[in-house]
Amino acid sequence: MAITELNNDNFKSKVESQEVVLIEFYADWCNVCKQLIEVLEVVAKENSKVKFYKINTEENKALSREYRVLSLPTFLVFKNGEMVEKINGFKPKQEIEQLLEKYI
Repeated sequence: MAITELNNDNFKSKVESQEVVLIEFYADWCNVCKQLIEVLEVVAKENSKVKFYKINTEENKALSREYRVLSLPTFLVFKNGEMVEKINGFKPKQEIEQLLEKYI
């Protein structure tokens, strides 16, 4: 599954799903964000039980403030519309998979 770009307009409808949702907050200038996106793309292809999204913090500052995204990359995990995890920084594939297993 590809990682879909979200914005202020479609964010709520996607996270209020019954499914597990992972959202990476990133910026184009952030090299670590690009590395994390590559890892998340691999995890997304191997895991159909989780929806993967990304949000550009430069274009969606209101969401960044709402979720107190103070460093990049930051990713949030939602289940049944509730945020259950907030992780800052790069994480390896295995660690992300273990994290998601708790909520699937």
